[in-house]
Amino acid sequence: MRSEIGESNGTKPVGLLKPVTPTGLFGEPALVIERLRVSLQVRKTHLEKVARVDNETNELFRRTKAFEEYVNERMQNLVDSHPTAPWFLRISGCHRAIMGKLIWDVESFGKYYPAGDPMIPGYVTREPVEDEDKKLWVWVEGIERCMTPSKLRKYAGMIPDSKAVRGQLLSGNREFKSHLFRLSLFGFMMVKKRYYDQYVLYKNFKRIKFLADGWKILPTPKGRSCLTCEEEKKVPATTFYCPDCNTELSKKDEPEGILWEGHFDWMCRHKMIQLFLDHWWAVWREAAGLPLRVPYPMEYLGHTTLIDPWDMCDLPAPKELPKRTAVKAERAPRERKKVASGKSQTAKPEETPSESLLGPSHLD
Repeated sequence: MRSEIGESNGTKPVGLLKPVTPTGLFGEPALVIERLRVSLQVRKTHLEKVARVDNETNELFRRTKAFEEYVNERMQNLVDSHPTAPWFLRISGCHRAIMGKLIWDVESFGKYYPAGDPMIPGYVTREPVEDEDKKLWVWVEGIERCMTPSKLRKYAGMIPDSKAVRGQLLSGNREFKSHLFRLSLFGFMMVKKRYYDQYVLYKNFKRIKFLADGWKILPTPKGRSCLTCEEEKKVPATTFYCPDCNTELSKKDEPEGILWEGHFDWMCRHKMIQLFLDHWWAVWREAAGLPLRVPYPMEYLGHTTLIDPWDMCDLPAPKELPKRTAVKAERAPRERKKVASGKSQTAKPEETPSESLLGPSHLD
């Protein structure tokens, strides 16, 4: 999904391809092949439930899964060369597979602007390029378009009133938000390290604040609940009033002064992801030599505490990967040849090409 952030009034260039980094080259196919694999997996599961076997589906699923593993492996290897890799590789939970897709999400936000367009940031000094219609265009990378952390948040769809509305253009990238959700669920919430600590601190702070303001935080109801009894009621679907106190039963819509536990928990996870995005933005911009800014809470809200991105690193700096060297090939069994003199002569084994010692050349 494309975002409306910083859109220009200019049209698209004719015949100009977007610059693609090696990570981006594998990022988009990784998303496409993942969707195909999931759809085949769902079909395979439904067939198994009715005791049916479809050999074509099974074979296509096997080949798709193998190709997905190859793409993910190559993408994870290329992630290590990203400018922010020295930072996020030292954070528990930042899995390479997820980070590769997050990098692609931001890189795909890059755009061509007509030369002289006011939307081009002043620090972008690339020379304009000419398209097939002889018009001049300037390429602006995704991280360059996000001039503030809030711009990156908006692109991720993590600002207030960013819900999808039928018939309206999305204010963010839905896939980007989905990948950030994976990072929080399968990364930070599982390893329970420093970003999780910030989540717990914020959750305790907000709980105290909500209770002090007179709010009630109740377990999220699975069905209908009674706000007077403060408990869920197991009643038929046609029953709309509590059988104990005759109060109208509530759906999952939060009444005034009530906050469901699930909503409250996601609110705190949302804050944790925002903190990671702000840190990633700062590290990426610094590595790219782009200007930074004072955090908004410190500049306008009077906050004094600054959480340094490098203070969130809980792993030691990764050692430099050893250079790949050729491994000695196993000697082939020597064959004895008889010569005219009656003596035997050792036949030399055929020389093995160096590429076979190093593995397939396309993996180098």
